[in-house]
Amino acid sequence: MRTLKIEWRHLDVAGDTCDRCYDTGENLANEVKRLNRALQPRGINVELTETKLDDTSIPQSNTILFNGIPIEDILNIEVSENYCDSCTNLLGTDTYCRTVIFEGSEYEDIPAKAIRQAAFKALGIEEAKAPAQNAGCGCNSSSCCPPPSKFEVIKTDTICCAPRVTGAQSTCCTPQVTGAQSSCCTPQSAVSPAAGSEKRHLDIEFLFLDLNVCVPCRGTDSSIEEAVAEVSSVLEATGIEVNVQKIHVQTEEQALALGFVSSPTIRINGRDIQLEVRESLCESCGDLCGDDVDCRVWVYRGKEYSVPPKGLIIEAILREVYKEPGEDAPAPPRPAELPDNLKKFFAAKSVSRGRFS
Repeated sequence: MRTLKIEWRHLDVAGDTCDRCYDTGENLANEVKRLNRALQPRGINVELTETKLDDTSIPQSNTILFNGIPIEDILNIEVSENYCDSCTNLLGTDTYCRTVIFEGSEYEDIPAKAIRQAAFKALGIEEAKAPAQNAGCGCNSSSCCPPPSKFEVIKTDTICCAPRVTGAQSTCCTPQVTGAQSSCCTPQSAVSPAAGSEKRHLDIEFLFLDLNVCVPCRGTDSSIEEAVAEVSSVLEATGIEVNVQKIHVQTEEQALALGFVSSPTIRINGRDIQLEVRESLCESCGDLCGDDVDCRVWVYRGKEYSVPPKGLIIEAILREVYKEPGEDAPAPPRPAELPDNLKKFFAAKSVSRGRFS
């Protein structure tokens, strides 16, 4: 089961908090209950944690993070501040607290609608809507017309509302397998791969140095989850079973055995999705090991990113799914020696660990 971790940071003075934080807490508690009701049947659990702050951390008070990412970095939210009577009374000094500007209005608490929108966006999925009648295919069955994918998989001449697979000969909007000839609206189970047919596998390996401190590694973890969720309907319809394996590389010997040359790394069916290795200084990994080390830089559409964009991963998945037989390029040979950057990381981490043991 996937987990969405929501962290609420707020002022706490002997068990009391300010009015705006209290209101945010009420909104958040109610939304977490609603989210779990909606998401647990889809294999997703929402966990809420509180981080209580003292008066030295007022600028961080009344913030919500989704898998470590602040809500203002997920939604189009502007952060401001104004005078807070409640905190002023609690702390005995004039205090200014955060406000958020959401959908053109300024709020002292974080509204429930923003919390819900951020949760679904952080997960990379859309909130389930009631099925629309006659949504382009002339039917109003609940088994038809799932929400369209945000990613255009294949351009077809169909007016249907879900991605189609090449060769599908049907006007139905349920994703079909190649050659499927069924009328709308056959339940999806009826057009799944034939019984006894061999399932194809898509193995995604995520190799990393750290998921607690390293910002690029944590961001890559989230991008992979979002990308897989985005194309899940296409993969399911084509009979592909996805396995995501997270590999924490902890020693030089393990790194060498895995052919690990840069952190983080994403491989699909054993092949790195980006053969060219570029790196830049990673402050969070430096904090982790006590020395200057680099993390991977991802190149997508001519720009460099410290975290791989979701589109980069989606395109790599779909290339693997729709490649022609024999189209695989030979995998590059694994290095006989560890890159200097990784040697430096492991050596510095060993020294740091010894210092505190």
